[in-house]
Amino acid sequence: MNKEICLFESVFLISMMFFVLLITSIMFLFGLKISYWIFLLAILCSFGAIYCFIKSIKQATIITITGLFVIFACVALSGHFYDWTWDGNTYHKGMVAMLKDGWNPLTETFYTYSQNNFSFMSKATYTWYDAYPKGCEIWGGVLYNLTNNIENGKSFNVMMLFALFWICYVFLDETKLLHRWQSVCCSIFLVINPSVLAQLFTYYTDGILYQMLLLCFVSLLYLTFYNRGKYVNLCWFLVFVSINIGFNIKFSAIIFFAILCLSFAGYWLVLKIKNDGFNKKTFLYFKNAFLIMTGSVLLGTLITGSTSYVINTIRYANPLYTMIGADSTEMITSQLPIVFSDMSNIERFVASLFSFTSNSKKLEALQWKMPLFFSNGEFGPAQGNDTRTAGWGMFFSGILLISLVVLAIYLLKKENKFIKAKPITVILFVIYALAICSVPGLSWARYNLVLFWIVIAALIYIFINYNQQKNENSVMLFCSGILVALLFINMVPCFSLNYYKFKEYDNIQAQLARFKIITEYNDVVVSVGNYDMYGRIFNLYDNGINTFLVDDIDITNCNGQLFNAQPVYYDINNGIMSTDDLTDFLSYYDENKILLIAVKDEASEALTSDIVQKMQSLGLKFELPNHYRWSYLAVLDGNKVIYENLADEQMSYNDKIGNITVSMLSAGYETGNAASIIIDDEEFAFNERGLNIVMYDKVNDNVIDSICADTYADNKLTRMLP
Repeated sequence: MNKEICLFESVFLISMMFFVLLITSIMFLFGLKISYWIFLLAILCSFGAIYCFIKSIKQATIITITGLFVIFACVALSGHFYDWTWDGNTYHKGMVAMLKDGWNPLTETFYTYSQNNFSFMSKATYTWYDAYPKGCEIWGGVLYNLTNNIENGKSFNVMMLFALFWICYVFLDETKLLHRWQSVCCSIFLVINPSVLAQLFTYYTDGILYQMLLLCFVSLLYLTFYNRGKYVNLCWFLVFVSINIGFNIKFSAIIFFAILCLSFAGYWLVLKIKNDGFNKKTFLYFKNAFLIMTGSVLLGTLITGSTSYVINTIRYANPLYTMIGADSTEMITSQLPIVFSDMSNIERFVASLFSFTSNSKKLEALQWKMPLFFSNGEFGPAQGNDTRTAGWGMFFSGILLISLVVLAIYLLKKENKFIKAKPITVILFVIYALAICSVPGLSWARYNLVLFWIVIAALIYIFINYNQQKNENSVMLFCSGILVALLFINMVPCFSLNYYKFKEYDNIQAQLARFKIITEYNDVVVSVGNYDMYGRIFNLYDNGINTFLVDDIDITNCNGQLFNAQPVYYDINNGIMSTDDLTDFLSYYDENKILLIAVKDEASEALTSDIVQKMQSLGLKFELPNHYRWSYLAVLDGNKVIYENLADEQMSYNDKIGNITVSMLSAGYETGNAASIIIDDEEFAFNERGLNIVMYDKVNDNVIDSICADTYADNKLTRMLP
């Protein structure tokens, strides 16, 4: 594929998120709410932006169409993963759901809106629901409105990873210093690291903030070294857009973008004055740069940031409410391991970098380790979405040390091969070191992903030297191979995590399909327990599950739970599945249902006269009493007995009943000891001792309940719950 087409497809993806954010924010100012046509308007605006750069309607149309294909592919992929994180299922999904439903953050608080529309959400009393930037949640709300699947809203992570890969690749390839395979390799490791990968299919926003910082960084680098290149105007647009989106992801973005932009601006100023003096030309150059950056900040705070910066100023006289001021929440430092509490920022960073990977907040002693060594106990924490200690990966300390040695060798060499890159590299190193010393929380990897730029810088230096030093190819190739291999191995735990999450999707869908049936035939109360992860409730709504009540229940003594991680608990208060009595269960049978019965082992000893009479009232002979360990099969369709048999041998039944194909087997203890009830190739029998019974609804074409009554011992019912 033409690399320039890929570049502008990436610009289209970034523009889509920017224009969705901008259009939605303007709508909010006029008292309107999220609607599907925001997405359509964003398509038109993004098409216009692409046309401004390539001046071809045909190419802009092709890029728009293929870009939309990429977006919907990212949406479909994201929808295949369930986000089970705490952040994702509390304020991220909470805000996305309220925005999709019609919440306007400028006219109503989150708590007022949720109280009036989703009362269970009003229990989530964290201040950041109203105060935090909402860029990703706005994108999520628009996609949720468009697709009715809240998981699709987190597609921004996959989409921006794809976009930044192509932008990095094209800009690196444009230097003509790297081979294409080298540009591909560096681009992959620029956009993917353990934190980005672990958060890729969640609503966590550290990954997308990193991608926006990377977008700004590579654009500023291009403007530094190719200030007369063909992508200069595009780079200024990307700087503008990255600041706008970044400011509306997290408040901390202000610090990171300020450090980045001011570092480059200062370097440009010194370089310009040194080369041209301070004259009108210099003034005009910096006037344009100043206007673009200032315009980015103003739009990013006053318009696209109106739902946080402006509304916080109006409500609390503090645009960064919850981050600074008397009501600030110390979310970062309060969540660091206990052992870090008395350390300085630089001590925390060093301790985190050279410790074993851990996500324990209760860590009371440092666990130092040798670089490039690891223990089996690190693999699990290394999969974490927000690993507190050594979250850059199990091998990263060694990777970083190797990279620093490589950079030191090349930066200290006297030849001029890298002379243009040396000053800005040194400036960024110094400022980054100062940031580590002064900014809290940079020991926590998810807040300090720019550390990976050092490694990729070293890899780029090696590749350039490899390409230019023909006599030392083998040494350079070996060095680059070591770094690439280590970077890949460093991400293996996160690849493993995402593979597991991809595989669990079908099981979760089957679980939800079964739970939907439960809610349709029973009165069900659900609860998210003690962690306010109400975003899980919207997963139920999106799967057509809406006939339930959200309330507090005893999660230690409830009927069941959904999801393997961060579960939803439920109690069945009334209905067929609330009964533990076989005769009560059979009272739910009527002419619109099918009843299938198969005995396993022994099912006669504990039969009561009530059970026998109830069975016979359905039309069965039910001569099972006094037939110890005999096999028994029965099939009822409404008021008709289709099949009934009792024998001292294994028996089976296979036939089509209405729309379903039924295959059954019964075997007493001495003739096979098994029970099977298969409907359309799916097993529903418990295959436990006693009467295995399945009730099927002919009207709705689904299994209502599957039970086993132990009519050998105590007639106790057990049932198949999700």
